Amino acid sequence: MQSEKMKRCVAKLMALTMMLLSMSGLVACNRSDSGEITSKYPLTAISAVGNQNSAEAVLDGEYENIIFAEDFHVEVPKMESFHTFTMTRKPGVSAELTYERYLAAVERYFPGVFTEEEKRKGCQVLGKDAAGNTVSGTYEQVKDKLAGDDQGIAMLLVNDRACLQIFGCGYTQTATGNAAYLLDNPEGGNVGMYVAADANTVTEKIYIPQSGAVEERVYPLIDGEVKLTDAIAYTEEFFQNGFDEGVANPELIPEVCEAWVVDMGDGIYGYHFTMTPTYHGIRFDAQPMNNAGSSSSSGVRNSKNYSNFPGYAFTIEQGKLDSIMIVGTKLAYDIKDVKTHREMISAKQAIEILSEEVSGHAGLVIERAEFLYAPYQEGETDGSLLKTDAMWRFAGRNKNDGLRYLFYVNAVTGEFDYYHYS
Repeated sequence: MQSEKMKRCVAKLMALTMMLLSMSGLVACNRSDSGEITSKYPLTAISAVGNQNSAEAVLDGEYENIIFAEDFHVEVPKMESFHTFTMTRKPGVSAELTYERYLAAVERYFPGVFTEEEKRKGCQVLGKDAAGNTVSGTYEQVKDKLAGDDQGIAMLLVNDRACLQIFGCGYTQTATGNAAYLLDNPEGGNVGMYVAADANTVTEKIYIPQSGAVEERVYPLIDGEVKLTDAIAYTEEFFQNGFDEGVANPELIPEVCEAWVVDMGDGIYGYHFTMTPTYHGIRFDAQPMNNAGSSSSSGVRNSKNYSNFPGYAFTIEQGKLDSIMIVGTKLAYDIKDVKTHREMISAKQAIEILSEEVSGHAGLVIERAEFLYAPYQEGETDGSLLKTDAMWRFAGRNKNDGLRYLFYVNAVTGEFDYYHYS
């Protein structure tokens, strides 16, 4: 029998499950009535852009309303072309197949931790029946009531050793062990939606450029010192080799875009990694995060509903991830309607567009420019259909009011948008 405390924990997690099925957040793009992308600015062949995508070219101009940080730089991947495309959520599968993927996921993330009986009896389900009514209970209790191919189905395992959530077609929403949890809660308890980076002090936030080059750090984890670069390499390898096999799109390759150093106390640290997909070597946009569970955006202007809420992974032991969240959600898409572009608005053009658009503002300090993909929802709000454009993103701050800004210039149309956050 489940304890009342366990039942309450499961109920809360089931409620959170519905909220986590869709997370999003920004910009603008022009399309003609025929669906063709149009531009009101001259485009330059990528092969002829030359140094117009360099920091030197951007800085070689006069912008009365823009100040560049001393370490301003431009990040653009090596490319002969880029793409615009549509992303559709992987279709739902039968409850039986989702359950098989649940069982496989339990053993993959928590090998040898649970008996077959514990996996079976511990599987909590939230889904729909054929009439669209909500069905909840253990899998054994509700398996005959569940509708086939329910994209919104969720299967959950939660206790004092782990928390696992499998959604829809079988992608991993959450997988959290108890190594970090027990440091904060030595008396034990239900792991639930525990997030080490939110429960402890983050001592450093380190941006990881698309090149991967970063100043080395070494911190003691539970079982010894680990270099930051080694932890990043292991994490990326984990997600690029069999993660959510059969569900994750192999063309969407996750990488670390930010690393937080988390002080767990008593001389023990952990690495919290913000994760975002890449497509053919170009990174996807990721919202700035004040903490691991919430974004930093506010004051959005003229924006579409951009789906740039990132995933994360946390490690506190050598060669092992203690927690994963939302990464699987970002990879469970098919890519369709791909259009290849060999002409673009250069970084030099983009900063000129930015300067014109913010002409009424003073004190803007631009710190970094990046070329990336920005997926957004149009009509649908559940993340099942995303259109994806290529953008120049400029990160900066206003030295007068302390707000931070992200400015976006569409690399094909020149359309502009921004949001600010504190």
